[in-house]
Amino acid sequence: MNLIEQAIAQILGTARRSNPNKLSHLDSLEAAQPYKGAIRDDIIALKYHGRRDLAKKLAKQIAPLVKKGTEGLVPIPMHPAVKRERGLNHAEELAQEVSKLTGIPMLNLLAKCKNNRPQSGLNPFARAKNVKGCFSIRTNPQVKRVTLIDDITVSGTTLEEAAGALKRAGVERVDAVVLAKSEAFEEIRKRLGQNGHNV
Repeated sequence: MNLIEQAIAQILGTARRSNPNKLSHLDSLEAAQPYKGAIRDDIIALKYHGRRDLAKKLAKQIAPLVKKGTEGLVPIPMHPAVKRERGLNHAEELAQEVSKLTGIPMLNLLAKCKNNRPQSGLNPFARAKNVKGCFSIRTNPQVKRVTLIDDITVSGTTLEEAAGALKRAGVERVDAVVLAKSEAFEEIRKRLGQNGHNV
């Protein structure tokens, strides 16, 4: 790293410390809707009841959010044991359908290397701790710009952890699109930032 790069890194680090609730690894995060009503029902049906047929319908809501220049769609992975239990990875189902709509390939770059407990029911700080170190790189990225795909974000911690793993592997830009965002998302990010969490 040369002197100019060091100066830029220092400026960016200062900016993140002054706004600690800012997502530090993700370059952007877009959600189609708040997590309520019909979208909530559809997500639950796809995720827990094997309704693969809903993936095509739901993908139409997030495909327009994928930014130009994205070279690959990366679904948030499941631990193999959880995938066997459910019979599918809902994020993969969504990413496959978004790929068909956009022409951007789905890339399974990430693996879930830790079978951590589900995020649901955990407070924001427990969520951050729960996903720490749970993703590994499955295959060396040959692209520099990707978009993470998932169903819902409550606190951003899972997406942040995934983005961090990708950037450490050499990906330069990581965006994320999800079907739904918790209505408490901004407040949760604020609480995390006030307590020194950047993830």
